[in-house]
Amino acid sequence: MKAVIATASESERDHLLHLFHFSKSFTATYNPLLLLILLLAIIWKRLGVRGPRWWRVWGMRQSAWVGVVGLGDNAAVGVVMGYLVLNVFYSFYRATSHILLLGTRLGLISLINLPLLYLLAAKNLPLLPHYVGWSYERINYLHRWCGRGVVLTALGHFVAFQVWECRTKEEGWKFFFMRVFMSRRIFTGVFGLGSYILIGLTSLRHVRNRMYEFFLSTHLLLLLLSLALLSFHEPTRTGLPYTLLSAIIFISDRAARLLRHRHVRQGHLRVLPGRMIVLEVDVSGRRGMWWNAGQHVFLSVKGIGAFHESHPFTIASAPYSDSLKLFIRANAGFTHALLALAHADSNANVDIVLDGAYGHAPCLQKWEDGVRVVVLVAGGSGVAYTIAILEDLANRRCELEGQEGVQKVAFVWAVKDRAHVSWIADALAAIRGKVRREEWLEVRIHCTSHDPSSEATPLLDTDSGPALTELQLQVISGRPDVAAYISSAASDHKEGGTGERSGHGETKLNDLIAIVSGMPDDISHSSLHARCMLKNTNTNTDSTHA
Repeated sequence: MKAVIATASESERDHLLHLFHFSKSFTATYNPLLLLILLLAIIWKRLGVRGPRWWRVWGMRQSAWVGVVGLGDNAAVGVVMGYLVLNVFYSFYRATSHILLLGTRLGLISLINLPLLYLLAAKNLPLLPHYVGWSYERINYLHRWCGRGVVLTALGHFVAFQVWECRTKEEGWKFFFMRVFMSRRIFTGVFGLGSYILIGLTSLRHVRNRMYEFFLSTHLLLLLLSLALLSFHEPTRTGLPYTLLSAIIFISDRAARLLRHRHVRQGHLRVLPGRMIVLEVDVSGRRGMWWNAGQHVFLSVKGIGAFHESHPFTIASAPYSDSLKLFIRANAGFTHALLALAHADSNANVDIVLDGAYGHAPCLQKWEDGVRVVVLVAGGSGVAYTIAILEDLANRRCELEGQEGVQKVAFVWAVKDRAHVSWIADALAAIRGKVRREEWLEVRIHCTSHDPSSEATPLLDTDSGPALTELQLQVISGRPDVAAYISSAASDHKEGGTGERSGHGETKLNDLIAIVSGMPDDISHSSLHARCMLKNTNTNTDSTHA
């Protein structure tokens, strides 16, 4: 850019020089503005401001097209749209008079967003979880969209400079690749951009779910490689602070994972129907090993996978249990190797490393004050999330002796095969044994591959073992109507007298919590719609979506 200014006419030179300095000072306000927005969010959250009801209802709503771009609800869409509008404004405001000026501005915006990109990916930096209560997986969508913004602005920066180069030089596009390898700045910039594009491609949901090990390895390698390349591409005072800050955030987070939350244990493997592996770890005398219902850990197994390879699994045990239980559905790679190990030895014990616990967990202690009805809905292995919450609720009810807290729990689980019920048979039987009042827990099990000719059939010993057969539970054919369950739970509670009695003898429902875990998008959408509809009635509801 400075070379262009030097060769321009005097009047044009002054104009371009003014715009160039304006771009640097203007983009310098970007990070302070983001910090101000974050500070306002912290104040908003700490003060407990919830906003008007119509605003909360709108934020919960989820349109059909939202799932295409990987966003959860209108609130997430609003945050992403605000971020994109801010970036578009900072990229193009007073920067369109010259193509190199536009390219320079886009490069600056890409660099400025780098620290934010790495910060949103961090799992152990306490800023957001401690002050705002947002764990890393709840804002992961922001990390993904920030990454897309970095790639798009860097791509625009590259295209703008190459178009100018090819327009002003006689060889045009013919010697483009030669210039790439002859210029250190172009070489490091092109390959740095290529690294971030590869990160984006390997982070797509389809690739991530099918080849998690490949995604993890390439992610870590390319994140470091791209920072090294960018530090050589822009080694000036303009770019180096951003690349160094990004590297510090990345290294600090990885170091914190090595120094904190890591627990070396020995786990016992069991194989259940449906290629389900249950890993049980004795954590009695756990020396700091604690968690909340709904959190997850990162699991590494000695002898399986690379040294840096760890996989997230939801804890299927209530807090303060002597045993930590993980449900691991075997697919390919790491989980397939674990299944083979479990099949080779029916009493297999493995050396493991647990990193965590991480993640947002429902605050069950707050539920004791106002929540009266809880609806837990899970599909397949998503039951690990809901069974831990159910077990914790049962323990709290025993401690309170049924006088306060949650008065009704509807537990809905959809499975593909009746034999899968054995995954939680012992846990459900133990919970029913703790809670004396039968109407406190309502269990509904749906089998999606069951014979549709029979509406409901009892469980047999061959399906779930004797533990659940004694409870006389039945399997219902077909997928659950989650919206109907939520509405029914709210209406039954209001009419059935399990709610809080006011001074006028009327039943008053304080709160309803609905948690959906591991269900298809269309069912999750219908549950969100039902909760939004309840918001418009005299029922005060709240919701959590896992």
